[in-house]
Amino acid sequence: MITQVYLMDLEITGIPYELCPRLAYYLVRLVYDIVRCGVEVAIALLKGRPEICRVVVELPTEDHLLNAIVCNTITLTPGTISLEMQGRHAEILRLNTTGATLEKIRADIEAGYAVLKPSAAEK
Repeated sequence: MITQVYLMDLEITGIPYELCPRLAYYLVRLVYDIVRCGVEVAIALLKGRPEICRVVVELPTEDHLLNAIVCNTITLTPGTISLEMQGRHAEILRLNTTGATLEKIRADIEAGYAVLKPSAAEK
């Protein structure tokens, strides 16, 4: 009974309950990325001055609220700042702590929230 009421509350607030397991995974991944990037940024700063890269990433959905949440969580990760969000694209500044290419950096950022992309059945 309580579970049913909770699921109904999620639907009322606009969060489809099918998305809840993916949101839980996203939060675990976010905590992992915050810790991993914190260590990488600390090491890079101790070694010298890391390069700053500007990348444009594709956001997971057309939902403006979900995309805003993704941009805000990207900013929580050490060494990254969300500069601008327009439609399904966001401009991100990131410290290049590993010497990776721009494509690798873009793929790394997009992999962090790929789980939030709607499946074919949800479209």
